Amino acid sequence: MKRLIGFSAILILIFAYQSVFSQGRFRGGDRDFDGRPGSGRERMFKYLNLTEEQQSKITDLRLAFKKEILPVRTPMHNLQTQIRMTVTEENFDATKLDNLLKEKEKLATEVHKKRINHFRDIRSILTADQKKEFDLHFLSGRGFGGRGGKFHGRF
Repeated sequence: MKRLIGFSAILILIFAYQSVFSQGRFRGGDRDFDGRPGSGRERMFKYLNLTEEQQSKITDLRLAFKKEILPVRTPMHNLQTQIRMTVTEENFDATKLDNLLKEKEKLATEVHKKRINHFRDIRSILTADQKKEFDLHFLSGRGFGGRGGKFHGRF
């Protein structure tokens, strides 16, 4: 019984940590539409010295990407709720939890693939020099937006 309680407590902490830091508030999050100068998209536009046409195309790609992942993210959030409920049930069912985690992992992989395709679409719009700068920031994991540094976070 002590082992089950300890295991449950660890799982709750892991999921609580994940849910807090996956929201974006603590790592910069998506700030494309907040209207503040210096959001990730605006920083990318300025840093890469994008033309108006490139900016317009990237904005269109960003909107299409957001619309594309929305139907996947909603079930992911529902699964996260189910995972939390499963972890806190009196009669803990490890098999049920494993199935929920696997299902959420599949959806997360789908979102990740779509994000990579989105990056590739953006990259295809850039000139050779812009691609070098874009690649440097992508490979560093810093991106162009967020808090904590000149180009920290996602765009």
